[in-house]
Amino acid sequence: MSSATDNRQRILDAANSIFAEGGLDGLSVRAIAARAGLSTIGVYSHFKGKRGILAALFVDGFSKLGEAARRAAENAPTERLLAVVVNGYIDFHRDHAAHYQLMFTMDRTQLGDAAALHQIASASIEKLAASIERLLPPDRPADLALRQAFRVWSLMHGYVTLRDSGWFHH
Repeated sequence: MSSATDNRQRILDAANSIFAEGGLDGLSVRAIAARAGLSTIGVYSHFKGKRGILAALFVDGFSKLGEAARRAAENAPTERLLAVVVNGYIDFHRDHAAHYQLMFTMDRTQLGDAAALHQIASASIEKLAASIERLLPPDRPADLALRQAFRVWSLMHGYVTLRDSGWFHH
């Protein structure tokens, strides 16, 4: 790895740590630079400031969510697939609460290229659709898995949102 790549990764690692500890409130270019052992100019040169860091964290969050869905479904028996995927989503929310908040409450237009970020988020839903395909009959319409994945995701997201707002204590 080159020095520039090392520094970029150090900045991301520092941002992830600060973000996980304190969410958006604790995240500043100065704090990230201090944690990474670099100057604020170093952060700006790699990410163009806080907005670039937030976009990178957004991408990282959806990458982690998509990977969690894929891993959860990978070895799940078909009859338990939905339960495994739903529990994986709920676990992701528990384990990555700050990412979850960024991914689903922040206006993507504040993070930069909203269309590109939407594509990244959509790829996560497509991984869920690939898992759900296993549950569908072979003669299904081409878009059925994606439509069902969106419904399942909406239900999981609704549950997590209601739980966060105090409606559920489970």
